[in-house]
Amino acid sequence: MANDTYDQHYIEKLWSLVPGYHRDLDGRPATTTDPGGRNQLRALVEVLGAQAAVLRRSADRTWDDQFIDLCDDWAVPYIGELVATRMLPALDSRARRIDVAKTIYYRRRKGTPRVLEELITDIAGWGGVVVEEFRRLGRTWHRFDQPPLERRGPFTATPPGGTADLRSPFGAELAPGSFSEYSHTADVRRHQGTDGRRSITKIGFHLYRLVSVPVFSMRPLPAGGVVAGYTFDPLERDVPLFAGSARDEQWDDWRPALPWEVASPISCRLLNHAIYDVTPESIAAAIVALPSLSDQEKNDLRLLRSRVFASAGELHDAIAEADSGGTLDTVAVHQAVEAASITDDCGKSALLNGSIAITDDAGLIPPEQIIAGDLSNWRTPPTGYRAIIDPARGRILFDHPQSRSPRADIRIGTVGAVGANPLPRAQLPASTQPIDSGGQLPALVDGGIAQIDDSLVYEPTAADVVAQKLVLQAAEGERPFVGLDSDWVFSSVATSAELTLDGLWLGGGNQVVLRGDFDTVTIRRCTFDAGTLAAGDGVTLQVEANVARLIIDRSLMSRITIDAAAVVPTITITDSVVDGDDSDVSAGVAIAADRSTLDLRGVTVIGRIDALRMWADEVLATGTISVTDTQTGCFRFSAAPDGSRLPHPYESTVTPPASPFTTRAPGQPAYAQLRAGVGVDLARGGEHGSELGAYAHLNQPISYDSLRTKVEEYLPFGLVPYYVFAT
Repeated sequence: MANDTYDQHYIEKLWSLVPGYHRDLDGRPATTTDPGGRNQLRALVEVLGAQAAVLRRSADRTWDDQFIDLCDDWAVPYIGELVATRMLPALDSRARRIDVAKTIYYRRRKGTPRVLEELITDIAGWGGVVVEEFRRLGRTWHRFDQPPLERRGPFTATPPGGTADLRSPFGAELAPGSFSEYSHTADVRRHQGTDGRRSITKIGFHLYRLVSVPVFSMRPLPAGGVVAGYTFDPLERDVPLFAGSARDEQWDDWRPALPWEVASPISCRLLNHAIYDVTPESIAAAIVALPSLSDQEKNDLRLLRSRVFASAGELHDAIAEADSGGTLDTVAVHQAVEAASITDDCGKSALLNGSIAITDDAGLIPPEQIIAGDLSNWRTPPTGYRAIIDPARGRILFDHPQSRSPRADIRIGTVGAVGANPLPRAQLPASTQPIDSGGQLPALVDGGIAQIDDSLVYEPTAADVVAQKLVLQAAEGERPFVGLDSDWVFSSVATSAELTLDGLWLGGGNQVVLRGDFDTVTIRRCTFDAGTLAAGDGVTLQVEANVARLIIDRSLMSRITIDAAAVVPTITITDSVVDGDDSDVSAGVAIAADRSTLDLRGVTVIGRIDALRMWADEVLATGTISVTDTQTGCFRFSAAPDGSRLPHPYESTVTPPASPFTTRAPGQPAYAQLRAGVGVDLARGGEHGSELGAYAHLNQPISYDSLRTKVEEYLPFGLVPYYVFAT
């Protein structure tokens, strides 16, 4: 809302109309014989003035409310009625507004693959690929078709309707998903799981729910015991790198999506996918880059022009065949020709220029000097390449040990804006103590706002920080990592102390300890990394202080423990994950607060909960809950295992013994995300039909229903859609 001061203006204007005698009576001071005025009349005038401000703002927006892109939410259905669209639920306000705004646009292009794919992004807010299954059916070729060689698949060279080339590992890797080039026999069964997809009438919607976000200028850390080997995860876990969405949104330029244009993990074969179009211009550029070539060598290179090569190996073989003097088959020539002739529509060019950029001591590494490979055993990079990347594991190995200052621009995957990640945050307070360049954190100035302005690795200078009014935050779009070699203690010497941690990623297997007396401790958009599934390597929040209010918002937390001598009346946790489990079996205590009241709203708790009292809404707990005072509080629209001691359960369910998550491994992109196909009690058990747990606020089931409603409206008659969650 604009800072228009209408409230105060109308309050004072109405207050001035009240006779002075009554104003004096309402505000007269109290004495020993007269209780004085209690400002009831002033309070009434303030209510009336606030409502007058609402009316004034509504009048000021009369013009804006006629336009769908400017109007208030209440006006959207009225504008939608003018174009006779089928309105979406009010809970999905974003999709509802977009649908009304683009109704005429959709109708003009109704039934086209473009519109069907655009509905996924517009209505659901996800990435997606639409597959017309009739194009993947094997059939006999006839003379009215286009020549099959002109329509071969770009990855496997398989002709439409033809037999799969089983010699292509990349083709086999793509086969189960939305980018498969293999043909299938018809399957006329009703769609269920993987059955019944391959049919003339089926249209597949492959949905990518994860979000790909960029991390700029991060510094990979040396891998233990590996010379010139680095990991992109500071805790040396295998975390995949992600491709970023790079679709052209212009209708006239639309084409089907390519594998590197959706938010999904990058595989080695996708990163190595390269197409080289050797034209006269590219040969001329390569010759300019190789000034030492003789005339004969230049003529030999010109023999390659007007040819297309599907891999670097094919190009190298062709150079060797054209080499009449035996001097062209060198690394320098190979890389010069590759750099000049690589096309934009291949995985290597698109990803190494967009999703991944590596800089070492010599500067930015060009794509022709990088290769992807399996670094599970930290193999030696092939001769002629400066680095080998394993995007599936998030590892990089340089060709010489002197590469000690690498920087990287990468993309990571995440479910949503929970935990420390570069997604947009609420407006941050202005920084008074900027921090950058990595290394040890400087001494934090109490009473100020310390802000980390990059995504590098830090460690605390002092193990004990006195915080009377301290804010430590990450800058917008950054994700700094703070490694804890020992416990990090925040203490106070006054009861009015306040501490805020915002946007930080903490790891290292030690504790963040609170000591002293705090009025408020706020942990917002932070990751207290749970480490791995092995015991004892998560960052625990240990409260040994008297904290009037402990607030945790949109964070990924490890174990939370309230010391027996500490006093924490209320712990408020919203839209967060608390992981106290040490294994795949629910065994660990996630929240140990048997003398505190828990207020949980949209929280996933992996492990047991001990509390004095509890108020819970849309909570998913995998471990048993033990609440001492069950006469106070409520457990609404939530799930807990059998044997839990709960306060007043209402519309709640039982958590199944099997894990409901896509993955339990901390650090993975889909960590704590409900897996596709989980029971409806968890997937739609929220108060408004959303899922339970930390991502209930995303309203993904409601977005899914809205998408299906609009697909039904714009799908061609006679076709049957099916939906697959690719991530």
